[in-house]
Amino acid sequence: MPAITVDNISKKYRKGQVGYRTLREDLYNLTGQLIHLRRGNRNYYEGRYIWALKDFSFQVDKGETLGIIGPNGAGKTTTLRLLAGITRPTQGNILVNGRMGVLIELQAGFHPELTGRENIFLNGAILGMTRQEIKRKLDDIVDFADIEGFIDTPIKRYSSGMMVRLGFSVAVHVNPDILLVDEVLAVGDVAFQAKCFAKMGELIGKGCALVFVSHNMVVMQRMCRRVIWLQKGRIREDGEAVEVCNSYSNHMISSSGDEAVSTGVAVDHAAHNISLKSVEVHGKSSEQVNEVLAGEDCTIRVVFEAGQRLVKPAFQIGIKRADGLELAILHSKAQGDSIDFEGTGTVKCRIPNLPLLPGVYSLRVAILAGDRPGTLLSAENTVQLRVLSSKPGDLLTCALILPEHEWDYE
Repeated sequence: MPAITVDNISKKYRKGQVGYRTLREDLYNLTGQLIHLRRGNRNYYEGRYIWALKDFSFQVDKGETLGIIGPNGAGKTTTLRLLAGITRPTQGNILVNGRMGVLIELQAGFHPELTGRENIFLNGAILGMTRQEIKRKLDDIVDFADIEGFIDTPIKRYSSGMMVRLGFSVAVHVNPDILLVDEVLAVGDVAFQAKCFAKMGELIGKGCALVFVSHNMVVMQRMCRRVIWLQKGRIREDGEAVEVCNSYSNHMISSSGDEAVSTGVAVDHAAHNISLKSVEVHGKSSEQVNEVLAGEDCTIRVVFEAGQRLVKPAFQIGIKRADGLELAILHSKAQGDSIDFEGTGTVKCRIPNLPLLPGVYSLRVAILAGDRPGTLLSAENTVQLRVLSSKPGDLLTCALILPEHEWDYE
């Protein structure tokens, strides 16, 4: 039997703030709705609601790792809340088979006035642990969370990082059959995140099913073999993690950014009277391209216009991954001084054997003053560059770069 079965669920929320009202206000609103419905104006009623999820089905097997990605408002957290039983679907059914560990909201299951120790018992009980089981695991929970000095302090005095450590520690010590983890894990420090990933890997090895939500594509590919891409409450793509993450990254870059510069479009930097006219990528045959094979030669061509004389300016090209991490900075000063420019200038940067793994990248371009400190122009997301696989093994890793290498056997 699957760990999770989601059968054609939909979730509808009411627009606007929902709060406490007087009986008079409730009756007034209800009367208004009935009048509009009586007149046949159903659009009035439907317009007051929004579908966070619509006709959504999937299945997670025992030991399977499923990631859920998508832009803000796509329905990712709503999905986890439904799986955790925090809220119910408007339509459809969810079948969960096994004990669940949940970390999807920073203070979910915690009471701010209670101490860390008291909250362990409270949160553990919510997750289905008996009092004796919690007592037996209490020391392990505190030790993993590394909050021994604050265990008898009310958690309203905890930092967000401490709260995440405590929440995650309780969730994984439930010995869950299913673990739900949201982006809240990103609040923790790097060392604790590494500890969490190691623990999740240990649980997965024992057959625990993982449903993981994150905006970090590298972490997503590292933790999950399968990924669902949600768009406006519906499944847009469901498949292997690398392929779905690359499709999503490609979509986000191509549809993002009013700051993006297409070939031939100027970006003015009025303060220094300089503008970027175009940024192009040329393949090994010197033709302009937007796709390059991993390991092939390519050249980045930057055309700019200066309304003043530039004395030996320096040039930078940053290569960024879809999640914003800058993988490399190419700096012209490493080769020595450039020439003086006035009017239109062209700079070319050749990259032999492009050491990038398959994926979608963007280029940042900057022009720096050569005779004094300062940046004359800086433009993000100037060009989208897709790196394609040149070898079957390229798609089997989530590393950062693809260095030249050779294998030999004796």
